[in-house]
Amino acid sequence: MKYLIKLKPFLPIFILLLTEIVLFYLNYAPGTFFLGWDNLFPEMNFSANITRSIFAIWEEYRGLGLLDGMSFAANLVHYIFLYLASFFLPMDLLRYFFIFFMHFLGGVGIYFLINELFKNHSHKKVLSFLGALFYLFNLATIQMFYAQYETFAVHFAFLPLLLLFVIKYLSSGKKIHLAFFAVLSLLATPQAHVPTLFIVYCIALFTVLIFHALQNTKRDLKKIVTIILLTVSINTFWGLPYAYSTLTNAKTITNSKINQMSTEDVYLKNKAHGNLWDVALMRGFWFDYVDTQNAGKNDYIMPVWRKHSQQLPFILIGFSFFFLALWGCAYAVIKKDKKFYPFIALFIFSFLMLGNDIPYLKSFSTFFSDHIPYFFQAFRFTFTKFSILYVFSFSILLVLALSVILNNIKRFKYGSVIIPASFMLILLYYSLPVFQGQFIYKNLRVEIPKQYFELVNFFKLQGKNERIATLPQSSFWGWTYTNWGYRGSGFIWFGIAQPSLDGAFLPWSKENENYYWELTQAVYSSNKLFEAVLEKYQINWVVVDQSIISPYSSKASGLEKLETLISNSGKLRLYAKFGTINIYRVNLKNQQKNFIFLETNLPNITPKYQWNNYDAAYIENGNYITQNDQNSNIFYPFRSVFTGKKQEEIEFKIYDKGDYFSLYSKIPTDLIGASLIVPKIYSEEVSEINKDNLTENVSKYPQIYLDNEVIIANIEESDNPSVLNNSGSGEIFLPYIRKGELEIRLPKIKGYYSYSSVKKDLLKLNYKKCDLFSKSLGESKEETIKKDKEIFTRLTNINSSTCFDFDVPFLSQRIGYLATVKSSNLEGKSLLFAVINKDSEKPDLETNLPNNKNVANSYFIIPPMNNYGLGYNFYFDNTSIGNPKTINNFAGIEINPIPYRFLTSLKIVKKPVKTKETNQNAFVNNITVNHPNPSLYKVELNKPLQESRVTLILSQSFDKGWKAYEVKSFNLLNTTLPFIFGKEIKNHVLVNNWENGWEIEPSAISHQPSAIVIVYLPQYLEYAGFVLLALLPFFLILNLIFAHNRLKKLPS
Repeated sequence: MKYLIKLKPFLPIFILLLTEIVLFYLNYAPGTFFLGWDNLFPEMNFSANITRSIFAIWEEYRGLGLLDGMSFAANLVHYIFLYLASFFLPMDLLRYFFIFFMHFLGGVGIYFLINELFKNHSHKKVLSFLGALFYLFNLATIQMFYAQYETFAVHFAFLPLLLLFVIKYLSSGKKIHLAFFAVLSLLATPQAHVPTLFIVYCIALFTVLIFHALQNTKRDLKKIVTIILLTVSINTFWGLPYAYSTLTNAKTITNSKINQMSTEDVYLKNKAHGNLWDVALMRGFWFDYVDTQNAGKNDYIMPVWRKHSQQLPFILIGFSFFFLALWGCAYAVIKKDKKFYPFIALFIFSFLMLGNDIPYLKSFSTFFSDHIPYFFQAFRFTFTKFSILYVFSFSILLVLALSVILNNIKRFKYGSVIIPASFMLILLYYSLPVFQGQFIYKNLRVEIPKQYFELVNFFKLQGKNERIATLPQSSFWGWTYTNWGYRGSGFIWFGIAQPSLDGAFLPWSKENENYYWELTQAVYSSNKLFEAVLEKYQINWVVVDQSIISPYSSKASGLEKLETLISNSGKLRLYAKFGTINIYRVNLKNQQKNFIFLETNLPNITPKYQWNNYDAAYIENGNYITQNDQNSNIFYPFRSVFTGKKQEEIEFKIYDKGDYFSLYSKIPTDLIGASLIVPKIYSEEVSEINKDNLTENVSKYPQIYLDNEVIIANIEESDNPSVLNNSGSGEIFLPYIRKGELEIRLPKIKGYYSYSSVKKDLLKLNYKKCDLFSKSLGESKEETIKKDKEIFTRLTNINSSTCFDFDVPFLSQRIGYLATVKSSNLEGKSLLFAVINKDSEKPDLETNLPNNKNVANSYFIIPPMNNYGLGYNFYFDNTSIGNPKTINNFAGIEINPIPYRFLTSLKIVKKPVKTKETNQNAFVNNITVNHPNPSLYKVELNKPLQESRVTLILSQSFDKGWKAYEVKSFNLLNTTLPFIFGKEIKNHVLVNNWENGWEIEPSAISHQPSAIVIVYLPQYLEYAGFVLLALLPFFLILNLIFAHNRLKKLPS
């Protein structure tokens, strides 16, 4: 009985625990993993993932290697915690356990925080318990846990606990409270995996500190500074690297295709719930989120919650909660209860950030978006970033209102029982679906087929420094969908230690995205291109998962084409098979050792391109370097004709001149004396075929101009598109170059392989309502506008979508096309434009048209694809998300064939280029490479270099942070600090337009054979953070000792 009495103060905690256990039981599906959406899954390979967090700055495993754009270093504590838990729990329970434990811990944290704030209240335990229940089961929390990403769960759990010990330390000054804060700060670092959440936490922390500073004397300044320094010190190991990444790589992430296409939509979807009604009821964008269901149909991911939240009792309860929170605000202000001021400030701040569509108030959030760089990108998911802060402060203020009610019903005999009991019953109805299996998304409870574990075990036995391509990849969106129910950002790459070219890595690296563009064109066009992509990106393994499906259609995954390419290739052989997974070994010409290999006398090919889907330079020449345009051996004027991103990112100029298109490129003036190599031209691309008589055709050849002077060239035709590369039809000497303006005039080829929308087409457009679930809510209008002899269609939408298309089934996919779209954007989102391949049933191109106010041309080049494919569908969508109006004018589309292969293979050759094959075996045998971690390589050249110019190539994405140093030996100092004890090899060059290389002159090497250390310098930022973290306990212990000694000296 004594023990029961002692445990009585903890009874509310036991009830919370029991509630969490019931919640888990009702939402757990035995034998399943809680997996999908954005997820962390270190349990697939703890060793690999813990190592990745320790050496987190250069993420070698993410495709071609990239600078960490989030903060994977912050996951270290999370991974270690799960590793320890794995000794007690089976693998399939680990993620379930972590998520539910964080949910429970959040309730415990706010229980003790409220208990501290109301420590003088007679009903403090009841109030704390009610506040905890509300924090756990309010609608915002439920949405945040429904499709959970671990970092948000950690933020939810530790926000109340951290602020609890900040408040305790500020009020008491006890070192034990500071120590607890330090430990909790370390345990909470996984919230910084999404660094914007750490910013939100800092806003909460500094709000508490500022209000404390305003209310107390200067003597407390030391405590405030101590908390700040402690927070900075603990978070330096991930914070410094992330700061470096933000400064150097934020633009790359922002400009990725995924973010170009999604950022505005995501913001608008959040803004659609930024009205007063939804913010008060805590309804976020999740309520409108649509996902593919197991039956193949689309549906809302929260249908049960949508129905429940539309019931009148739920709405009344939701507004009652909101009213109580407002009452708590008013009461604290009227009574001047200053300890609640920080929470009032946080409530108002988070309310204003979420309420970004409330008249007058929305200017608050707009100010941040307009004046802080990258704020719009970083905080476009306003609900996920600020909803936890909102419900945190909401819960405290709601409890304050409940405390007033309890104080005023003391005269009623059972008032102190009826009010809490009523609140709990109301909250039970309010959150009822969570106890009906609706706390987590049903499609995230999946059974992982055993072949994936067999795949992971297979690669544990292979060399870890080999690159894997996971196929198929049918979309730049990067998510993986399988026929057994998984959908999300991937999980296999957590289990495989080797670098994996997974779609999840596309938005974080320009090189990964370019790989995707090249791969896509290769898979849907030719075997030769596919093999070239494998060679260029040094891919050692190809994993084909036949269970991967495409959200576009059953055919869009391209599995059939992929299997045909592989079976026809001599480079790949089937190495292993596990269920639906085939593993192929690639026989690469460039044999590397731990991502390092040597090449000799590589040509300097320019210009460097930003985006491309077809690298003619590599196909024609093999490995090459790119230094600068002034010293190039080969110059490709139209190196990239890729138009799959924004129009302003097109790397050449194009103009519609009426009867012809004019394409401009600037060439270096030092190419005087070089030769313009004019390639053969595919006859079908320059043939204008009579639509009425297919036997009649006229060839229309391009014309070449240099500085407005025509260059006469005999252009030869070929009937076989596969033999055009490396087969020139003419060579023209360039004795002088004035301005370097090279122009290609492409006659407009009409006839059978062309299409042009005429006025009658615009009058007869078949408009469709394309918003599947909002047909009755929005407004749409289609008008035909005639102006200055022009006719165009004006589309107006509010919270709706109108789409239309032009189906052109007769276009041969053997040839390339130029699509010219005339449009203007008057208000809101611009038109979405997509080119849908009728053969593969997937978009070959998908983009938003420019935001031009006046009608203007947009140009899109469609490359040659399948030789036997026919037809494209040109799709347009005018979409309004929420209340903002979308108005666009569409004035027509024109499709004309162009000589794609001719353009991309046109080149200027200045100096003789090597033609002999490199003896790769000799080079492989000449080097020894030790690669102990992702940021360090120790390369030993075993024999003296004989060649005149050797390139040491590191098969990782090009980054200026990579440095190479010659050292005398690989001792500890030379290896650890090569930038102090070594000699830098300065000629760092771009190889194959994506990887690192260092040009080595044998005469410049001091020691032969020589030792070279290659290191990624920004990794030292994380090391510095670890050193600071390791020293922190010593400072805290010394502080405690000094404090104890001071107390002993005080008079008793």
